[in-house]
Amino acid sequence: MSTYIVTGASAGIGLGIARELGARGHRTVLVARTRERLEAAEAELRHEGFDCQIAALDVRNADAVAELVAGLDEVDGAVNNAAGNFVCPTVDLSPNGFRAVVEISLERPAIGSL
Repeated sequence: MSTYIVTGASAGIGLGIARELGARGHRTVLVARTRERLEAAEAELRHEGFDCQIAALDVRNADAVAELVAGLDEVDGAVNNAAGNFVCPTVDLSPNGFRAVVEISLERPAIGSL
């Protein structure tokens, strides 16, 4: 069985990607920052019969990503779906919010170093 890491996997497209990988017989590691949302996604996928686990971390943290990967028996692939999103007009985005969007969406996330 192949193992795939899916970032941004607690909801939306990332959860859909994890579901599709599970339907194809792959094990998934769901990655996102919010543990509660990850636990809900994990419960949903397990209820559907899929093999998965969760990791609550920020993909910009290279040490956390390295620790995750080191703790897995194997990693056959990764889907970098994590994104920084704020529901507000761009002019209202704080400098810190803008930096988060750029770091997650445009710069190479730490998970890309697999």
